[in-house]
Parts: sequence; C-alpha cells; structure tokens
Amino acid sequence: MRVAKAMRATTKASRAAPPPPAPEQKRESKARAAHVYADIADVAGVSAKDTKSVLDGIRQVAIRELRRSGTFKLAAFVSLKLLRKAASPAKTKSMFGKEVRIDAKPARTLVKATAVKQLRDALAER
Repeated sequence: MRVAKAMRATTKASRAAPPPPAPEQKRESKARAAHVYADIADVAGVSAKDTKSVLDGIRQVAIRELRRSGTFKLAAFVSLKLLRKAASPAKTKSMFGKEVRIDAKPARTLVKATAVKQLRDALAER
C-alpha cells in the first residue's frame, strides 16, 4: 500500500509544472504596435504619428489591390495572395474502425502571406 502511494506521489511530481524561468532567461515579449511604430520612426527619422499614417495607407492599398487582382506585393518585404477555398460537403469517414461524421464547411477566402526572397535571404545571413 505504501509503495503504491509513493509511486503515485512520484508520478504526480513528474507531471508538475516546471518552475518559472529565472529573470535573465525570460523571453522577450512580443512587440506591440506602438513599439513597432516607434522603432520604424527612429530608423526612418520621422515621427511615430507619420509612420502610423504611412502604414495605414499601405494597409488600405493592400486591401484595394487584393480585392481588385487577388495579389499584392510590397517590394523587398512581403507578398500577399487571396486563396478562395470552395465549400466542402458534409461526409462520413471511417477512422480507427468507427464511422465519424464530418460537418460541412462554407466557402471562405484566406490571405496567404509569403516573405519575399530578399527578406528570407537577409534573415538567413545571421
């Protein structure tokens, strides 16, 4: 009986969450939009407000071009493409010896973003 309790205690201990990392090991948090605007403004030598308005303009042009032609390429940065997925009907499949019903999915439009070659090469040089 004591052996069983000891085994349960060790398995519970092994499943316990690991201790939090030391302060010097913490990962850097994600950059917020305001920080990104400020960083771009510092590099470009303009105000953060001007940077925000330029990026908003790029976003509006990208939306217009995606609706018009289905593709948008921002030179040396990213390429955006619209993917139109057709609707899938409901069906039943055999999984692990059981019949499973898969619900129908409506048609949807997705945006695929791909880093252009210049950006990929710059990141690979590290």
